[in-house]
Amino acid sequence: MKRSIFLLLLSPLFLFSCTSDDDVVSPIDSSITPPVITHPVQKVSFKYADSFKVINAHYYKGPDGRDYASEADAFLLSQWGNYYETTNIHSIDLEEDYLVIRENNNVKRLKFSLENNLIYADYFGKKILFGYFNDSKSILKLYKNYQSYGIVEKERGATYWGQVSEYGKVGYDNFFPLLTSKPTDLTFNSEFIFWSTIEYTFVR
Repeated sequence: MKRSIFLLLLSPLFLFSCTSDDDVVSPIDSSITPPVITHPVQKVSFKYADSFKVINAHYYKGPDGRDYASEADAFLLSQWGNYYETTNIHSIDLEEDYLVIRENNNVKRLKFSLENNLIYADYFGKKILFGYFNDSKSILKLYKNYQSYGIVEKERGATYWGQVSEYGKVGYDNFFPLLTSKPTDLTFNSEFIFWSTIEYTFVR
């Protein structure tokens, strides 16, 4: 399957070799060690196109546990400033069945699979929807999510806070019932669960 992926992604150039009738075939000399032929790893590179789009943004908070989606964009800006408007990823290389993500001071290698045009990656043992290709495979759309929450443990009154940014597209099922059973459990004014998925564009 991986070979079929690269047949689609690599430019359709084919090399043919033939032997004419005038070629002389020499007998094999067993005393000569044949050279080791190494094949370069097939690679397709995508560069950041300085383009992004907010795919979703949800902001559930107490005391009623409703989704204050109209406040989500402002909350995103308050938590991350303009950080989400760009990315520290310079390029994404597809090398056989790995995504090689080149960041400012880091390089990540994620094993991936392709289903139609959807890209799924193995991220810390989880299968995530990393992004997708356009039909011509000339554009790669990368998903990155931004999460923030504050949950009160009702029995002890302790508040747990968290904030993280990760690869992949996230939704409702990633937070409920993982953080709390349902949105209406957010009964304190200080409780909230926020997430947003940003789509970044990379081109060949």
